[in-house]
Amino acid sequence: MTSYITLLSKIEQFCNAHLQIKKYGGEFREQMPNFSTKDEKYPVVFVEPVSDLEDLNTNQFSINVYCVDIIQKDRANLNTIVSDCQLILKDMYVYYINDMDAQLDVVGTSTMTPVNNFDSDYVAGWVMSITFEVSTYGACEIPMNPIEPVEVICEPGYVENSDASYAAGVPSGGLLILPDVRLVVYDEDGNVLSDAMYPSVQDQGITVTIPPCADVSYRIADEADNTLYLGNIVSGGSLDQVINNSDVSNSNDSYTASILAQSNLELPDVTFNVNNSVGTQVNTAIVPSVTNQTLVAPDATLHLKKVGNGTIHVEAVPSGVTENYIVADNDITVNQVNPFSIHATDPLNIRLHNQSGSDITPQSVVYQGNANHVTITVNTASFTPVGATLMKTGQTTSYRTGDDGDIEAGRATSFTVLASNNPFGNTNRFTDELGGQNYVKNIVIDWSTYNGSNVLGYKRTATNTTSGGWNNAIDTCLAISIAPFTTGWRLANINEWNNILNRELANPIGYSPFTAFTQTYSSHTSSSYKPVPSIYSWGVNTAGAINVKDKTETSSNLAVRNFTVTGTTLS
Repeated sequence: MTSYITLLSKIEQFCNAHLQIKKYGGEFREQMPNFSTKDEKYPVVFVEPVSDLEDLNTNQFSINVYCVDIIQKDRANLNTIVSDCQLILKDMYVYYINDMDAQLDVVGTSTMTPVNNFDSDYVAGWVMSITFEVSTYGACEIPMNPIEPVEVICEPGYVENSDASYAAGVPSGGLLILPDVRLVVYDEDGNVLSDAMYPSVQDQGITVTIPPCADVSYRIADEADNTLYLGNIVSGGSLDQVINNSDVSNSNDSYTASILAQSNLELPDVTFNVNNSVGTQVNTAIVPSVTNQTLVAPDATLHLKKVGNGTIHVEAVPSGVTENYIVADNDITVNQVNPFSIHATDPLNIRLHNQSGSDITPQSVVYQGNANHVTITVNTASFTPVGATLMKTGQTTSYRTGDDGDIEAGRATSFTVLASNNPFGNTNRFTDELGGQNYVKNIVIDWSTYNGSNVLGYKRTATNTTSGGWNNAIDTCLAISIAPFTTGWRLANINEWNNILNRELANPIGYSPFTAFTQTYSSHTSSSYKPVPSIYSWGVNTAGAINVKDKTETSSNLAVRNFTVTGTTLS
């Protein structure tokens, strides 16, 4: 059994034996200043109890161990104190972790924390938190009179070593003396080098005297019996002899290699590359080393092409030979009249003039086949546009002569096909922002509204949808500015709604790219209020009829905004 006072006495024995520690004490921490300043002996080791963990057969005492030393007034020795005190506490940890005291075991790892001006302004050092596991005692060792009629029977103990090769019983309260250990040391031939008895549970250094052996000499030769290395190996020693590699190189040292001792070297093949004057490889060959090879440079083929990549002439030119070829003149024709010639590769500058003879700068020049298409901007300052033809309604079915389906009046080839190209070069009335019809951002551009600089865009879907439209009352939509759309979006007015109604269909907005609106509400509102009474707004029902709706009623709504068109960029 090891009690706390026994633990303190063992630590005190260690401190008294340590050659650096000058003073030891153990109490609660608040008494440390009085203890450390009593006779000014340093360094000081002071033990403070922290906790005790009780187990069936052991106790685990957790303590804080302080080691401090006095600081000079100029603090010149502070780092020395910090280093020395840490090493002293490390000595204690190493001493017990290596089982130098068989009755104490260190549990887990220990931590150390530095202290500065600890409890006073003139000492520094470290505090180590450490836990010791010690044996406890049984019921038979409790100092008390037996309690009748219960008889306490103390069971005998049992002892065995780590591999169970030794085992013995110990009567309760008895003493077991472990037998000595016999250690016999043999050499590789089975000769006994030492035979001695040692006490159990004790480290013992063993000194074995090995008889001396004679030195040996060695000689290393190549296959031709040429001596490469001679020397001696000291008895009991060893030899690492490095045999140098051989070097191989070609005549100009552009190839070098080393042959490892006892190894072979296969010379690599030689690669010959034939390049032309601009560094392009025209032929290649692999030739085994130490051989001769003749390489034939291939003939060149001259393809004389025009700018449009059409071939004018093909000529075979032998390698190293100069060939001359005359390129014929070209005939230039403007609208199939006024022919004139231009010499090959000579520049041609065609200038556009207006009726006054002034230069006209073309907007674009596009090469298509054998014709260049020049686009110029017409000066419209001399006249003012007064409007445009209305769009077709989309109705193509005629029910009697003279109706909309019969005449199909309007400004388009059909409801979805423009009479002329949009800026993307196609006749699609509805496209996305890139001129296609993928509608990745759910934005539909209606090119029937394009005025040369601006175009109207519709938003097919938005947040708070069930299947297509932006669903809310008109007052709510106006109050939150069509959130969550970005700046510029607004509710469509009644004309903007009417512009996309395809009158050929029973559901005029039941077509791509607006099909989603057919699945939301039976009618759709706009931002156009009806003045009398003002509680209504103009709307469109699923059949395409213009109607009025209570402006507080939730219905499908449509967001629109104007886009600025710069070339094929919409912003």
